[in-house]
Amino acid sequence: MKLEVLREAEDEAARETDFYEGEEIGLGRAFIDDLQRTLRLITEGPLHFQRLRKRANLRMALFDRFPFKVIYEVEPDMVRVIAICHQKRRPQHWRSRS
Repeated sequence: MKLEVLREAEDEAARETDFYEGEEIGLGRAFIDDLQRTLRLITEGPLHFQRLRKRANLRMALFDRFPFKVIYEVEPDMVRVIAICHQKRRPQHWRSRS
């Protein structure tokens, strides 16, 4: 399935990667690896993850290692990533994007 990532979500991923790399060399790479794994799982089975709100096409997938989640919409021919956000820090900041 085709994957589209909103610019805001790309910016969030870049910001968090920089933060983790600043904390410890290699940790930014680990963050990217976790993100890529999560995105791969989403594209392989977009309907397998938790639905958000009462909209069937808005879903959330949790990272495996880091306390982050990917918020995405499922369309008939693609998945659109709306946000990559921390599970506790401003967890709802993305709502204006959907």
